[in-house]
Amino acid sequence: MERRRRCKQTVSLRENLKITALEFDLLDLLMRSAGRIVSRDEIAAAIYRREATAYERSLDVHINHLRRKLKRGIQTPIHTIRGSGYRFVPNPDEIPEEGS
Repeated sequence: MERRRRCKQTVSLRENLKITALEFDLLDLLMRSAGRIVSRDEIAAAIYRREATAYERSLDVHINHLRRKLKRGIQTPIHTIRGSGYRFVPNPDEIPEEGS
């Protein structure tokens, strides 16, 4: 899978991944927002077409599934920004500061 984003970076996965339609939509959203923090509310609105609830854990489950499928060694391109949301970082060597 290869995806070009607005910042003109390329993420290339050199193998086929078996992901669900929801995981694909979630990954697409995160990749289009690469480098930017995407809030849980923003993800819920885009993926579920509704607001996130305080105790909803289904998003966490889907994020964990994607992390396992995308993991290279100990690195994963999906990072949790505590209290804010998630950030997709295509190159683990370029992990931005948590506040940026």
